[in-house]
Amino acid sequence: MTQIHSIPSETDSTPDANARTFPIPGWIISILALWLMLLVWSFVRTPIPAVNEPHYMTKARHFWNPQWCQRDFFLSSSNPHLFFYVTMGWLTNICSLHVATLISRCFGLLIFAIGWNKMARSLLPGVAAAHLALAVFLLMQASVNFSGEWVIGGIESKVFSYGFGFWGIGALLNGQANRAGVLFGLSIAYHPLVGLWLVLGLIFYGFFSSRFQLAKLLPLARRALIPAICLLITSLPGLWPALMVILDDAPASIKFGGDYLQVYRRLKHHLDPMEFEWWRYAAYLVMTAILWFSYRFLSKKNQTETSGTTALRLLVGVALAAMLFAFVGVLVGLRFVEPPDMPGLTWRVKLLKFYPFRLYDLLLPAILAIVLTKVLIVFNAKSEQDTGCRKRQAYLNFSLTISLFIVAVTLPFGDRNSSRMPSQMRQDWLELCNWIQQNTPEDALIVTTRHSWAFKWFAQRAEYICYKDCPQEAAGILEWNRRLNYKYNWSVESYTDKMVDEQDLTRLAHETQAEYFIATDRGAVTIEPVFANSSFRIFPLK
Repeated sequence: MTQIHSIPSETDSTPDANARTFPIPGWIISILALWLMLLVWSFVRTPIPAVNEPHYMTKARHFWNPQWCQRDFFLSSSNPHLFFYVTMGWLTNICSLHVATLISRCFGLLIFAIGWNKMARSLLPGVAAAHLALAVFLLMQASVNFSGEWVIGGIESKVFSYGFGFWGIGALLNGQANRAGVLFGLSIAYHPLVGLWLVLGLIFYGFFSSRFQLAKLLPLARRALIPAICLLITSLPGLWPALMVILDDAPASIKFGGDYLQVYRRLKHHLDPMEFEWWRYAAYLVMTAILWFSYRFLSKKNQTETSGTTALRLLVGVALAAMLFAFVGVLVGLRFVEPPDMPGLTWRVKLLKFYPFRLYDLLLPAILAIVLTKVLIVFNAKSEQDTGCRKRQAYLNFSLTISLFIVAVTLPFGDRNSSRMPSQMRQDWLELCNWIQQNTPEDALIVTTRHSWAFKWFAQRAEYICYKDCPQEAAGILEWNRRLNYKYNWSVESYTDKMVDEQDLTRLAHETQAEYFIATDRGAVTIEPVFANSSFRIFPLK
């Protein structure tokens, strides 16, 4: 229906005569709705602090204020995620860790919402389809993963990295190559491994799509020159610190030891394919098959325009490239003996430490969610000419989006209690941390329990060692392992006679140079604690 607007005269004195409306563009509404979905998901399923937030945010705070917890071993180690610390850590100088994390989450999820909107709408028409695709993706994330990879929850550098990476894919499909180069560079800057794997996937797709023909590759390389320069420049603030960690001048034996501990101890649930359950392999193979058949279906239907066909091929191509990386990773990690007896152990751990499964783990459900939404749109294309059918379909799509999102949010998830402690024990731990913050010097060093949770976050004091907080450089990993082993061996020796006496605590103080020792409520100690509750006790070491 044609709308006719009258033009008011200059003498028109009614209050609304000169009123002008400024409608909000649809793409802004789309991004805000996506952002709201992500925020609800994040704060309902992963209350602050989430499992990795104490790891990232305390490191960021120490970067901006080195005097804070200056004796902490982990905080004083290398900074491979320097760009995240620089851009987010300054918040800790003006507000608490909790508020700084809340702001960082909101900003990171906004970047992800923009990236998802740009990538999804390169294939999906309209505004609402991107929201349905996001609901499908979040449901998949809540149901299964391959190697423990996630993106929506707490804040860390990979949230920004995936957000800028998806945004870059959208810009690339819109013909904005230089902008895409900048965005991919930011993706690498925030998380070098995530960004580089994503760019490598795009490069592989370029080779495969050109069928390795030099006549097609050379023009492609010439067009990519300026975007590549943009990528390199914007990636350097984060890429350079990461390279310095990898290319340190430590002896080969030290590097091998650090790699081995990283792959087969600290991060084996992410890096050792022999640790992944069989059903994860089965689930991702089924998802890959569904993606392939969906791609074939859409290609035969030829329901998209040229730009849509290009988007479909690129998205599916990058997902298949990620599958290739993961397949190579499985071959590298495949073994029928214990890790020390593997042939070629040195080069295998060197490759596995670069997370070859990470991109496949997250990109497959992301691309599959978008492609499945496109399949649904194609199935319903015949009803688009009927206004009544179109309204009913819009209502059904909205209902489906809300239903899937509610199911995804309410599914059981361990990170709702990131401490993994029972309720009473968690309250006792927080009471202990509060006592330490109120009653110990700011430069105190504390020997915590083996599975301490967010100690630096709540107690604001340095830890002698924490299993969760493992450095990234080889020498730091070996020292982390040595400290853990010492603490374990001391515990075994001290509790052999079921009694920890003053001599045992003196040995611990001499080795660790710490002022306090935290013990659980089990086992007798000959000296009186300075603090005790139903779960923990604190003993002075000096």
